[in-house]
Amino acid sequence: MSKGFRQSQSTLHTWSGLLLGWVMFIIFVTGTMAFWREGLNRWMQPDLPRVERPLEALAGAQRFLEANGGKSPYWYITMPSEKSPGVQVYWEPSAEDAARGRRFGEALIDADGRADRARGTLGGEFFYRFHFDLHYLPVIYARYLVSLAAMFMLVAIMTGIVTHKKIFKDFFTLRRRK
Repeated sequence: MSKGFRQSQSTLHTWSGLLLGWVMFIIFVTGTMAFWREGLNRWMQPDLPRVERPLEALAGAQRFLEANGGKSPYWYITMPSEKSPGVQVYWEPSAEDAARGRRFGEALIDADGRADRARGTLGGEFFYRFHFDLHYLPVIYARYLVSLAAMFMLVAIMTGIVTHKKIFKDFFTLRRRK
């Protein structure tokens, strides 16, 4: 039973396309929805007031970070925009906090320097994180799975070109009566 190279690639092409095609479909759909992440966040939290005085909000964010992330080596502050209702602040844990297992901190700050108590929803952040973390799996395994799926889809594309040897000729052939 001697198969040619083209026929041997057919099985690899079929199974890699079928099995990981669905994973890639989920990744692509959630990645597309993550494009509207800020809009979804804003839509799911309509109770958050808009910041009208951004410089006062910046001063409030600095006061908040001094109180809550004072030992942090890095602070990140994102100013309000049309899509974001408040000042977003992020801070890295200090060395002693990291040793205790604490991770990055984040908050949405209003003009008074208080963390807003909005609805507990992920909004568009869910789709953004699901796009590469797959939400239900541990993060490291999910990222390996996403990388593996991307690699095998590349294999499926290459073996598909080998398997369907007349793909380019058939694709660009105009058949008027068929």
